[in-house]
Amino acid sequence: MELGVPSISNVHLVKDRGNSLFREGNFVLAARHYTQALKLVRFLGLPPIHDQPVATSLCLSLVLNLAGCQLKLSQFNRVCCYCTFVLSFDPSNVKALYRRGLAFKHLNFLNKALDDFEHVVKL
Repeated sequence: MELGVPSISNVHLVKDRGNSLFREGNFVLAARHYTQALKLVRFLGLPPIHDQPVATSLCLSLVLNLAGCQLKLSQFNRVCCYCTFVLSFDPSNVKALYRRGLAFKHLNFLNKALDDFEHVVKL
């Protein structure tokens, strides 16, 4: 995919392509696109994640998408890491809690899984 001069619209294009690949079931390639999109955000020099709500939202969405890919690929430790990162910025993120709960369940951390699922139900 030719991107030309990097811009925020390029980030969205790469993310959208990753979304298409995810829907097609190509989770490895989708994860590569989400990772590339995160690298583009960093390359663009957007303000640190704490300083810009738009960049924060985009980055957290990309990390959640990576977690979704890793969940499909049975990379449960990675899912936990990605979701915990998202939850450090947004403790009420239902998608992150649910995905992390699923990963904990597969890792046989049943108490942690139950905690996350109970939190989802409360939300």
